[in-house]
Amino acid sequence: MLAIFHKHFRSQFREGLVAVRKAYPHLTFQLLNRTPGCVTTGPFANRVVSMGLGASTEYTPHCLRRDMSPQLVSHAMSTQNINKAINSANFYDFNFNMQGTGLDVSGMTIHAGLHLGLGGQVGESSDMFSSPGDPAFWFIHGAMDQMWDKWQRKSWSQRKLDYSGPVEMFAYPFNFQGDFPYTNVTLDYQLAFPNFGANVKIRDVMDTAAPNLCYKYT
Repeated sequence: MLAIFHKHFRSQFREGLVAVRKAYPHLTFQLLNRTPGCVTTGPFANRVVSMGLGASTEYTPHCLRRDMSPQLVSHAMSTQNINKAINSANFYDFNFNMQGTGLDVSGMTIHAGLHLGLGGQVGESSDMFSSPGDPAFWFIHGAMDQMWDKWQRKSWSQRKLDYSGPVEMFAYPFNFQGDFPYTNVTLDYQLAFPNFGANVKIRDVMDTAAPNLCYKYT
Protein backbone atom coordinates (compact mmCIF):
# COMPACT_ATOMS: atom_id res chain seq x y z
CA MET A 1 0.00 0.00 0.00
CA LEU A 2 3.08 2.25 0.00
CA ALA A 3 2.56 3.58 -3.52
CA ILE A 4 -0.92 5.01 -3.02
CA PHE A 5 -0.16 6.27 0.50
CA HIS A 6 2.82 8.25 -0.73
CA LYS A 7 0.88 9.57 -3.72
CA HIS A 8 -1.63 11.31 -1.47
CA PHE A 9 0.97 12.16 1.20
CA ARG A 10 2.92 14.00 -1.50
CA SER A 11 -0.25 15.71 -2.66
CA GLN A 12 -0.84 17.13 0.81
CA PHE A 13 2.75 18.36 0.94
CA ARG A 14 2.37 19.92 -2.51
CA GLU A 15 -0.80 21.73 -1.43
CA GLY A 16 1.09 23.16 1.51
CA LEU A 17 3.79 24.48 -0.82
CA VAL A 18 1.20 25.94 -3.17
CA ALA A 19 -0.41 27.70 -0.22
CA VAL A 20 2.87 29.58 0.35
CA ARG A 21 3.42 29.98 -3.41
CA LYS A 22 6.30 27.54 -3.75
CA ALA A 23 6.73 25.31 -6.81
CA TYR A 24 6.83 21.52 -6.48
CA PRO A 25 9.26 19.95 -8.95
CA HIS A 26 9.85 16.23 -9.33
CA LEU A 27 13.17 14.44 -9.42
CA THR A 28 14.53 12.40 -12.28
CA PHE A 29 16.59 9.31 -11.49
CA GLN A 30 19.87 11.18 -11.22
CA LEU A 31 21.30 11.87 -7.76
CA LEU A 32 24.41 13.87 -6.91
CA ASN A 33 27.08 12.37 -4.69
CA ARG A 34 27.77 13.95 -1.32
CA THR A 35 30.28 13.47 1.45
CA PRO A 36 28.80 11.20 4.18
CA GLY A 37 27.41 12.96 7.23
CA CYS A 38 25.68 16.29 7.79
CA VAL A 39 24.69 18.21 4.69
CA THR A 40 26.76 21.42 4.76
CA THR A 41 26.51 22.64 1.16
CA GLY A 42 23.73 23.26 -1.34
CA PRO A 43 20.16 24.49 -0.85
CA PHE A 44 19.59 22.32 2.24
CA ALA A 45 22.89 23.08 3.99
CA ASN A 46 22.70 22.98 7.79
CA ARG A 47 19.07 21.93 7.72
CA VAL A 48 17.75 20.69 11.09
CA VAL A 49 15.51 17.59 11.17
CA SER A 50 13.19 17.70 14.17
CA MET A 51 12.60 14.00 14.89
CA GLY A 52 14.12 10.54 14.45
CA LEU A 53 16.06 8.52 13.73
CA GLY A 54 13.82 5.63 14.79
CA ALA A 55 10.16 5.05 15.66
CA SER A 56 9.61 8.10 17.85
CA THR A 57 7.81 11.42 17.51
CA GLU A 58 9.87 13.02 20.27
CA TYR A 59 11.62 16.29 19.46
CA THR A 60 15.20 15.23 18.74
CA PRO A 61 16.73 17.96 16.55
CA HIS A 62 19.77 16.92 14.53
CA CYS A 63 21.46 17.77 11.26
CA LEU A 64 20.18 16.42 7.97
CA ARG A 65 22.43 13.44 7.18
CA ARG A 66 23.15 11.68 3.91
CA ASP A 67 25.46 8.82 3.01
CA MET A 68 25.42 8.42 -0.75
CA SER A 69 26.20 5.08 -2.41
CA PRO A 70 26.55 5.58 -6.18
CA GLN A 71 27.16 1.85 -6.58
CA LEU A 72 23.87 0.96 -4.92
CA VAL A 73 21.97 3.54 -6.92
CA SER A 74 23.54 2.26 -10.14
CA HIS A 75 22.64 -1.33 -9.25
CA ALA A 76 19.11 -0.69 -8.05
CA MET A 77 18.24 2.03 -10.55
CA SER A 78 19.52 0.27 -13.63
CA THR A 79 17.78 0.74 -16.96
CA GLN A 80 16.85 -2.94 -16.73
CA ASN A 81 14.99 -2.45 -13.43
CA ILE A 82 13.20 0.67 -14.62
CA ASN A 83 12.11 -0.93 -17.89
CA LYS A 84 10.99 -4.06 -16.06
CA ALA A 85 8.67 -1.96 -13.90
CA ILE A 86 7.33 0.15 -16.76
CA ASN A 87 6.65 -2.95 -18.85
CA SER A 88 4.82 -4.83 -16.08
CA ALA A 89 1.56 -6.45 -17.16
CA ASN A 90 -0.42 -5.44 -14.06
CA PHE A 91 -0.07 -3.41 -10.87
CA TYR A 92 0.83 -6.47 -8.81
CA ASP A 93 3.93 -6.98 -10.97
CA PHE A 94 4.63 -3.25 -11.24
CA ASN A 95 4.59 -2.83 -7.46
CA PHE A 96 6.76 -5.91 -6.93
CA ASN A 97 9.26 -4.64 -9.48
CA MET A 98 9.32 -1.22 -7.82
CA GLN A 99 9.67 -2.53 -4.25
CA GLY A 100 12.13 -5.34 -4.95
CA THR A 101 12.51 -8.82 -3.54
CA GLY A 102 14.39 -8.08 -0.31
CA LEU A 103 16.30 -5.55 1.74
CA ASP A 104 19.70 -6.96 0.83
CA VAL A 105 21.56 -5.25 -2.00
CA SER A 106 20.80 -8.00 -4.51
CA GLY A 107 17.06 -7.72 -3.82
CA MET A 108 16.78 -3.93 -3.93
CA THR A 109 15.22 -2.20 -6.88
CA ILE A 110 13.78 1.26 -7.32
CA HIS A 111 12.16 2.19 -3.99
CA ALA A 112 14.78 0.85 -1.59
CA GLY A 113 17.56 1.73 -4.02
CA LEU A 114 16.63 5.41 -3.94
CA HIS A 115 16.20 5.57 -0.16
CA LEU A 116 19.26 3.56 0.83
CA GLY A 117 21.34 4.82 -2.07
CA LEU A 118 20.91 8.33 -0.67
CA GLY A 119 20.74 7.53 3.03
CA GLY A 120 23.29 4.72 3.33
CA GLN A 121 24.02 3.62 6.89
CA VAL A 122 23.64 6.94 8.70
CA GLY A 123 21.40 9.08 6.52
CA GLU A 124 17.85 10.27 7.01
CA SER A 125 16.51 8.65 3.86
CA SER A 126 17.31 5.17 5.17
CA ASP A 127 15.06 5.58 8.20
CA MET A 128 11.38 4.98 7.43
CA PHE A 129 10.25 7.19 10.29
CA SER A 130 12.33 10.31 9.72
CA SER A 131 12.99 10.06 5.98
CA PRO A 132 10.40 12.79 5.20
CA GLY A 133 12.76 15.14 7.06
CA ASP A 134 15.09 15.00 4.06
CA PRO A 135 13.62 17.16 1.27
CA ALA A 136 14.86 14.51 -1.17
CA PHE A 137 12.11 12.23 0.18
CA TRP A 138 9.50 14.23 -1.71
CA PHE A 139 11.53 14.18 -4.91
CA ILE A 140 12.11 10.42 -4.60
CA HIS A 141 8.41 9.72 -4.32
CA GLY A 142 7.63 12.23 -7.03
CA ALA A 143 9.89 10.27 -9.38
CA MET A 144 8.23 7.00 -8.38
CA ASP A 145 4.77 8.49 -8.79
CA GLN A 146 5.71 9.72 -12.25
CA MET A 147 6.76 6.19 -13.18
CA TRP A 148 3.45 4.82 -11.90
CA ASP A 149 1.53 7.43 -13.87
CA LYS A 150 3.52 6.55 -17.00
CA TRP A 151 2.75 2.86 -16.48
CA GLN A 152 -0.96 3.59 -15.96
CA ARG A 153 -1.29 5.67 -19.12
CA LYS A 154 0.19 2.99 -21.33
CA SER A 155 -3.18 1.24 -20.96
CA TRP A 156 -5.37 3.72 -19.10
CA SER A 157 -8.76 1.99 -19.29
CA GLN A 158 -7.34 -1.23 -17.78
CA ARG A 159 -4.93 0.40 -15.32
CA LYS A 160 -6.76 3.41 -13.95
CA LEU A 161 -8.20 1.32 -11.10
CA ASP A 162 -5.69 -1.53 -11.07
CA TYR A 163 -4.40 -1.67 -7.49
CA SER A 164 -3.56 -4.53 -5.14
CA GLY A 165 -1.33 -5.58 -2.29
CA PRO A 166 -1.32 -6.02 1.49
CA VAL A 167 -2.60 -3.45 3.94
CA GLU A 168 0.23 -4.38 6.32
CA MET A 169 3.61 -3.01 5.22
CA PHE A 170 6.05 -5.55 3.76
CA ALA A 171 3.59 -8.46 4.10
CA TYR A 172 3.08 -11.03 1.33
CA PRO A 173 4.21 -11.04 -1.46
CA PHE A 174 7.22 -9.13 -0.12
CA ASN A 175 7.78 -10.85 3.24
CA PHE A 176 10.79 -8.64 3.93
CA GLN A 177 10.33 -9.30 7.64
CA GLY A 178 9.01 -12.85 7.41
CA ASP A 179 5.57 -14.31 6.78
CA PHE A 180 2.77 -12.88 8.95
CA PRO A 181 -1.03 -12.40 8.70
CA TYR A 182 -2.21 -9.69 6.35
CA THR A 183 -5.29 -8.24 4.68
CA ASN A 184 -5.61 -7.53 0.97
CA VAL A 185 -6.30 -3.90 0.17
CA THR A 186 -9.39 -2.84 -1.82
CA LEU A 187 -10.22 0.34 -3.74
CA ASP A 188 -12.58 1.32 -0.92
CA TYR A 189 -9.87 1.12 1.73
CA GLN A 190 -9.60 4.40 3.65
CA LEU A 191 -6.15 5.98 3.76
CA ALA A 192 -5.69 7.80 7.07
CA PHE A 193 -3.57 10.92 7.52
CA PRO A 194 -4.02 12.01 11.14
CA ASN A 195 -2.94 15.60 11.83
CA PHE A 196 -2.42 16.15 8.08
CA GLY A 197 -5.78 15.81 6.38
CA ALA A 198 -9.01 13.89 5.97
CA ASN A 199 -9.24 10.19 5.23
CA VAL A 200 -9.58 9.32 1.55
CA LYS A 201 -10.55 6.18 -0.37
CA ILE A 202 -7.90 4.65 -2.60
CA ARG A 203 -10.21 4.79 -5.62
CA ASP A 204 -10.42 8.58 -5.24
CA VAL A 205 -6.68 9.15 -5.62
CA MET A 206 -5.80 6.70 -8.39
CA ASP A 207 -5.81 9.41 -11.07
CA THR A 208 -3.48 12.41 -10.83
CA ALA A 209 -6.21 14.45 -12.54
CA ALA A 210 -8.79 13.62 -9.85
CA PRO A 211 -10.30 16.70 -8.16
CA ASN A 212 -8.54 16.04 -4.86
CA LEU A 213 -5.13 15.67 -6.56
CA CYS A 214 -5.30 17.80 -9.72
CA TYR A 215 -1.79 17.57 -11.17
CA LYS A 216 -0.17 16.06 -14.24
CA TYR A 217 3.27 15.12 -15.48
CA THR A 218 4.64 16.60 -18.68
